[in-house]
Amino acid sequence: LSNGSVSKQIDTLQTEMELRTSLIADLQQTLLDADSMDLTEERWRNLTTLEENKRVISYLIGELVVSKLEKKEIESNLQQSQNTFIDMHKRVQEARKEADQMGRQLLQSQCEHQGQILYLFNELNRQRKGDKRLETTPTSETEKQLQ
Repeated sequence: LSNGSVSKQIDTLQTEMELRTSLIADLQQTLLDADSMDLTEERWRNLTTLEENKRVISYLIGELVVSKLEKKEIESNLQQSQNTFIDMHKRVQEARKEADQMGRQLLQSQCEHQGQILYLFNELNRQRKGDKRLETTPTSETEKQLQ
């Protein structure tokens, strides 16, 4: 999973959790309204029998339980996604540190290598100068002998 997809998943789970929380709050308010004595006559007229009232309350309680279970599952998924995101973020930081360290080591190796090359070029130049002196010296002696 990439950081972007984990972030999107976290955002989606948070939004879904907020919707579920809102639904739970609405259901709780409905239950509170049903229990309060300030119900209007219109609500009582819509529920004509005690059996209907029991069914509605039973249904609402069932929905409340389902919503709370779904909320817990979403919270668990959110926590898991956040933990995954944190773990991946740590891995990225470690990889960056390792890359920086390797870059420094590479730069140091390049500097050492350049120093060695310069040393070898200097030695080669010294040897060439020494060879030229040797070549010029016998020629002078040969010229003296010819005269």
